[in-house]
Amino acid sequence: MGEVQVCLECGTKATPPGEAPAGEKLFDLVSDVLTDPALAMLEPRKVACLGNCDCACRVALTHPDRWSWMLGDVDPLRDEAFLREVIRLWVDAPNGLIPKADRPQALTDKSLGRIPPVLKRNRSSSGRRKFEFSAHFLSRKCTVFRQNAYASAAILRSSYFWILPVDVLGNS
Repeated sequence: MGEVQVCLECGTKATPPGEAPAGEKLFDLVSDVLTDPALAMLEPRKVACLGNCDCACRVALTHPDRWSWMLGDVDPLRDEAFLREVIRLWVDAPNGLIPKADRPQALTDKSLGRIPPVLKRNRSSSGRRKFEFSAHFLSRKCTVFRQNAYASAAILRSSYFWILPVDVLGNS
């Protein structure tokens, strides 16, 4: 089962007293979008904070067997059509990686990063576990490099840089 994660902290500082924060409004919008039967593989999920607060409001499309996407600058009052289109494109893409030719300009503008599917382990000819890592900068421009590693996997995370394991067989 995949998730559409919504940052609830988005817009809390700019929200007038007594009004729901933008993150809560965005969660309500995502919940409405996911009532579409074609999107039954997804469920909405509230998260405390997705980081990169300069790009509020943020949404993450996640699934263990698919590429995940982090989107920013999503407006809960104006981006319903954008969310519907991107979520449908993501679900229809075989591995969650939306082909460049099919990406709407708004997706290019709002994409903060892509994250490869969850690590799948494989044994090398020596019997040791072999992992492949892909690093993505969580910014508007995504830089990727690959590095093979043996024995153990580590996830390095700082504010804007993650190294995440991907399938060593190259199914990313």
